[in-house]
Amino acid sequence: MQATSGTVPARAQQGLKESWREQGHLLACVCAPESDLAVCAAGEGASAPAQIERVGRLAADVLSVHLTVAPEFVFRAGQFLTLRRADVLARSYSIASLPAGGSIGLHVRQIPAGA
Repeated sequence: MQATSGTVPARAQQGLKESWREQGHLLACVCAPESDLAVCAAGEGASAPAQIERVGRLAADVLSVHLTVAPEFVFRAGQFLTLRRADVLARSYSIASLPAGGSIGLHVRQIPAGA
């Protein structure tokens, strides 16, 4: 779960990564709010438009793909993202670039049969 407003009790965030705590994630099974707390499913509505900026070949089966995103799109080293197509196909990729406003780099390996 993720808080959208209110104060999350510290116990409900015990054991979570710092970045998740900062984003308001919580463990609903141990959450006992002391005041009003509005929540949603974690990641609900967490999407952002992107455009392919450039594509380059790193190896016979690996591409470097750079996406243009809004400058306010914030990420940290080591995070991943999921690209979704209109036909519901989705693939997750580790971000292969440092946080810099407006651009995200990915390394995409071709997998036989697209697994």
